Amino acid sequence: MMKDKTTLLVKVLSMLLLVLLLGSPVIAETETDLVEREDEHGNLRLENEYIAIVVNQSENAMGRFAVETTGGDPARDDDENKPMIYGRPQPWPSFTTVKIDGDNYVFGGETERRAGQGENYGELIEPPQVVGDSIITVFELGGLEVEQTLMFERSSTTGLYDTARIEYNMTNITEDSKSVGLRIMLDTMLGENDGAPFRIRDQAITTDTMFEGDDLPSFYQSFDSLTDPQVTSQGTFIGESVDTPDRVYMSNWGSLADGAWDFNFNPGEEFVREGEFEIDSAIAMYWDPVEIEPGETLTYSTNYGLAGISMVPGLLSLGVTSPSEFAFSERNPEFPVVAYIENTAEITAENVVARLNLPDQLTSDEIERDLGDLEEDEVTQVSWNVRATTDNLPDTLNFEVEVDADNTDSNVAARELNVIAPAELEANLFSVEEMVLREGDLYPIPYTIRAEVENVGGATFYGFESEMILPPGLDFARYEKANKNAGMIRPGEKLTIDWKVVPLDVEGTFPFAVQIRGQDGYSRTLRERVNIPATSPTIYLLADRSSEEVDYLTLKVKGSYLDDIEDIEFKLRYDDEKLTPIYNTRGTAFVRDGRLMAWAGPEEITSEHFSFNEELPADINSGGLAKILFKLEDKELSYDQLGLEIFDLVALSGDGEEIDLRIEQIQLEEEK
Repeated sequence: MMKDKTTLLVKVLSMLLLVLLLGSPVIAETETDLVEREDEHGNLRLENEYIAIVVNQSENAMGRFAVETTGGDPARDDDENKPMIYGRPQPWPSFTTVKIDGDNYVFGGETERRAGQGENYGELIEPPQVVGDSIITVFELGGLEVEQTLMFERSSTTGLYDTARIEYNMTNITEDSKSVGLRIMLDTMLGENDGAPFRIRDQAITTDTMFEGDDLPSFYQSFDSLTDPQVTSQGTFIGESVDTPDRVYMSNWGSLADGAWDFNFNPGEEFVREGEFEIDSAIAMYWDPVEIEPGETLTYSTNYGLAGISMVPGLLSLGVTSPSEFAFSERNPEFPVVAYIENTAEITAENVVARLNLPDQLTSDEIERDLGDLEEDEVTQVSWNVRATTDNLPDTLNFEVEVDADNTDSNVAARELNVIAPAELEANLFSVEEMVLREGDLYPIPYTIRAEVENVGGATFYGFESEMILPPGLDFARYEKANKNAGMIRPGEKLTIDWKVVPLDVEGTFPFAVQIRGQDGYSRTLRERVNIPATSPTIYLLADRSSEEVDYLTLKVKGSYLDDIEDIEFKLRYDDEKLTPIYNTRGTAFVRDGRLMAWAGPEEITSEHFSFNEELPADINSGGLAKILFKLEDKELSYDQLGLEIFDLVALSGDGEEIDLRIEQIQLEEEK
């Protein structure tokens, strides 16, 4: 099946003296305004001033996505509305595979198109929708709830929100462990160019190639020309903002489209579309299967967007890319610098040399590189890893790459690095309220434990995960879960994470902990304790007076933890000069499923007290024993002036053994 795409190679030789800066760094830019709309093809689009994320909403291939430029690079006026991940008129060529217990499932709606045809699919849970600053789509695949989240991310090389973050959260919703792997396949396209090489370190990849382990680069970039590129793109494999894949394949789109996991891979073979004759490059990132337990969530993400390349045309056209900002740390001690050189002269450039000119605070190995001769129109590239020579770094550092040859003019491209503090988390764990006894029972139930986490560093913290660890005697409330993930925490951002827990018939002081995990193996454990008061059979009085203007008082005699009690006898004292009994009735303990249970009522009513002797219904733990309406003789009286008191309390078990009951002071209904 032919793809509806055309290929146009545009090559323009330029000797302009003006400097064209592609992806000039704009540091610490806040997120731009987002536009949500449905286009004329029914796609859901989320746009900012640089790029658009486009998601297919139709039944055919629902959830598949594309990335396009809107305004593109602010320094250029010729890269607007260009495809970067192909998907016109509706996204379908790029797709994601989830491998579950050895079976391949394609994320999203079924399709008869070539990409993913005949594979396993799942059930729709949530169609594509904008939630906050993301487009989220959810499918159930083979016992996993898989959530695809697409959002804008700040580029490492431009400093702008011109990058799409592609994230999958896979939760095991079965009662068995699952083996889970992921493949994200992207059909890359730069404007009209469908076969631009992938540029990695010192290589321009134009044939089937695989990277894994230590050979995996931090990022790749693509462009078709240094003098007049259609669009420049960048994908990230290693970094704080992404999850590093186990393997990456660069191949032709046809082969990757025909195989959801395994595919026809031929090292050294050009990117000619399988079964056809056109150059068509694509890339696939693999995260090998791992075991996840019931309820656990596995998250993988990658970034793809515009590339920040400072380009200077000339006889030796030069492009330089590097991070726009960087946080030096033990885990990340160095950053990459890549230079691209194209000979646009009509002669061979002889003895070409590339030189990295660094300030005193930075250093690298082999500052000067001999590149040999460059033929006419030939493009080469060279890379350095740069590290700091001191901990005392200024906020901004400038450096440049210079290239010259024996028989052509030299050229220079400059870059700026903003030095930022690494991500740093401050965290606090505490109970929102103290657990107390109220109305004879524990309060509050469920009980809230809260973690507050703030990023006080200068860089975004990625991969944030938290897990509540409870001791025996405490359990999670219904629908609560131990693991809660936030993904990223930006500088200055503060998270509040709550867990609802319940005690299990225990008393005393119990420890609990929250484990925080994240980027580069970050792990920290917060510990705290909760005191659970002792509970015991209790009888208490609860008074209700709706307002001070009402001269009636409703008094409820209630009990809790009554499981072992079969018979209860007590007297209720009151001051007859201040209260006049009007009527009495059964409490809620003697009402079950809407039916009235046997209730003896007061054995005796005198001018000073009520006498009760009741046999409790079976399986009663708590509830009302009696309810009495009094008339207040003086509306100005307070509750503690009414002489209300329980006395001569006796409780017996079914075996006739006496059980101690605790008596609580009178409480007001509004204090419950």
